[in-house]
Amino acid sequence: MSSVMPEVKLLPVGAAYHVVIAELHQRCFDDGWTAYTVGQVMRMEGAFGYVAVLETADDEIPMGFALASGTLDEWELLSIAVLPEHRRIGAARRLMDAIAIGVRAHQGDKLFLEVAEDNAPARRFYESYGFKPVGRRPGYYKRPSGPAMAALTMRRDLA
Repeated sequence: MSSVMPEVKLLPVGAAYHVVIAELHQRCFDDGWTAYTVGQVMRMEGAFGYVAVLETADDEIPMGFALASGTLDEWELLSIAVLPEHRRIGAARRLMDAIAIGVRAHQGDKLFLEVAEDNAPARRFYESYGFKPVGRRPGYYKRPSGPAMAALTMRRDLA
């Protein structure tokens, strides 16, 4: 078994990736976005993002994405996901780094996000990246079966 990490490349999100991001979003979340929704999100002020692709000898396989938007000094990580079969190879960290660099390039110094209160793996990842809880929205995430879950609002200062 090889211990060589696969090559992950980040591509800036353009209109050509709306369908790809929607497919990734639907595979990673219960309430997956459509390509139309991704298009609407990317029309938000300041919106930008990246698609993570796994480079093979003859192809680039989409495996994750991150989208953000904002103005002035406050920005929001709108969504980030990596397909389960491609997790733990550093793609999420590369995506988060790229978003933080993009926010700083727009003179932003605060990055916010919301995460389901019961999503322990995501919360650990965000906390390891310097995010701190700053608020809570009860019943924010509707679930197909079971009660709605609260969203934790988290912030990371980038300055």
